[in-house]
Amino acid sequence: MPEGVVEKFKIINTNKVGCSVNLEVRKRTPNQMEQFGFEVEPKQVKIAAHSHTYVKVIFKPTIMATYAGVFEALVEQGEQNMKTQRLSFDLRAEGVLPTLKLEMPKEYLDERTPLLKFPRLRVNKSSVMPVVLKNDGPVPATVKFDTTYHSCFKFLSGVSYTLAPKTYQQFQVQFTPNDPKVHTHTLALQTLLNPYENFKMQL
Repeated sequence: MPEGVVEKFKIINTNKVGCSVNLEVRKRTPNQMEQFGFEVEPKQVKIAAHSHTYVKVIFKPTIMATYAGVFEALVEQGEQNMKTQRLSFDLRAEGVLPTLKLEMPKEYLDERTPLLKFPRLRVNKSSVMPVVLKNDGPVPATVKFDTTYHSCFKFLSGVSYTLAPKTYQQFQVQFTPNDPKVHTHTLALQTLLNPYENFKMQL
């Protein structure tokens, strides 16, 4: 997930004077072996008296694992009072891979090769068939199609598309035979940032 998942936190200044606050996310201990994938934006904020602001913590996992860390907000030149000078709490998140499910076509040439089967057509007549994908996962997933040239097959949709969680997307393939024989072609698909989802579809 290139852009990561964003959570917003509200920081409130209940004092009669404004303040500057330094923001940091870090590992719980310097030598901690747990994965770390958090960022905070901005790194510093100025908050007027009796006002508030929002900060963002961005989670960018690189592998499937449990991630942990600490968020800390420290008031510059603040009173030596731990209740008002420092805000600190634990962060925890789960890293998952983006994943997509092939909803159509339903037919398979073998266990790993989907088959998009077009009807018999007259020469120079066209037929369009759908390829339907679903994102069943909790994070956005991007599909990329490798559309090598073939005189009889044409991919009518964009070669890359990002599906939000729990959504479907349809892509269209056109078949226009230019001579009276059986034509075949291969359409390759891959889910970006998931090395386990890379397969070829028979047309």
